[in-house]
Formats: sequence, structure tokens, C-alpha cells
Amino acid sequence: MDPSVFDVINNVGLKNHYICAVYAARLMVPRKKGFIVTLSSQGGITHLFGVAYGVGKSACDRMAADMAHELLDANICSISLMPGAVKTELIMSAPLDEDVKKYFINGESIEFSGKCVVALATDSKLMQKTGCILNTTELAREYNLRDLDGRRPYSDVYAHRRRQCINKCRISCVALYRENVYIKTETYGFHQFTTKIRMSGLYPQG
Repeated sequence: MDPSVFDVINNVGLKNHYICAVYAARLMVPRKKGFIVTLSSQGGITHLFGVAYGVGKSACDRMAADMAHELLDANICSISLMPGAVKTELIMSAPLDEDVKKYFINGESIEFSGKCVVALATDSKLMQKTGCILNTTELAREYNLRDLDGRRPYSDVYAHRRRQCINKCRISCVALYRENVYIKTETYGFHQFTTKIRMSGLYPQG
């Protein structure tokens, strides 16, 4: 595959997410309130569609986590939303293998992610999820959501375990940074406002 494929995929996905997040954060930080959603994929934690796709989606997950740290003091939540198989117009019109077609036909509608985002945005405990990868099926169970056809889409159990492992580390880091850190200095964050550089507490102060 030609190396240019990397830019074709990630200029639209990864880079565009970053640009949108920068300008969104510049509006939110002065208000000390906000919610930024990065759209991810199971390709971020397991092989799917090739190397360039997986790297881009994994980077989206990491970007959401790092933004969560830089936006923590501004009370802005940053999460990575991971849908399952989505029945997009492109997918449904493509000449797919029968097994692949069954997977997507039983997938979720393009509107289902929106339902999940609304449920999150109205959750008074939203900041507890900042920095995490959140799957639409698991959110549907938590908030009692159903897709347009009344179903709850399928979630991969192995992907669920990987997400749990990653999220456990990220939630622990956010808690540590809130409660027990040494502030070394300040710098400009990705949003161009000053942000604290947090040390993990594993290093001596001074």
C-alpha cells in the first residue's frame, strides 16, 4: 500500500479531530465548562482495516486522554467515543462479503452515537469519565438507551476487556493528578492557554 494512504486516512480523522478540539477548547476554557468527544473505533485497540487506520484511531484515544489532563482544571471533560459496527451510507451501499454484511446489518445506526453523547452531556457526574474510552453499547446499558429499531447493538467482549484495562490506568492517573501531585511549572496547552505541568508524585519535590 502506498505511504500516502496514511495521510489520506489520518488527515481526515486524527488531524481534523485535533483542529476541532483546539478551537472548541479555546471557547470552553474561559467558561470553565465543556465537553469534547473524539470519535474512535475498535481499530484503536485491535487490528481493523490496516496499520494506518489503527494508528489513527489509537492516537485519537490517546489525544482524548491527554486533552483530559490539560483541560482538567477548566472542568472540561474529554472522552473518546467508540461505536461498534455502524451502518453508514457508504458501508450499506458497498459490495461487501456476506459475513461482513451480516456484521454491519446487525450493527448500530448513525444516530445511536448521538443518543450516547446526549446522555453523557446531561450526566451530572460526567467528569468522572474524563480521559476514558467509552463504548456505545456499554453506555446504552448504563443510560438505558436503545437504537432506532429498539435493539441494543452488540459489543465485542475482548475489546471490552482491553478498554477496561486502559481506562483503569487513565482514571487512576487523573485521580492521582487531582489529589497528590507536585506542580513544577506552567506551559501553554494545546488550546494556547496556560496549563499546569503535573508530575506523577513518583519524583521528589524541588
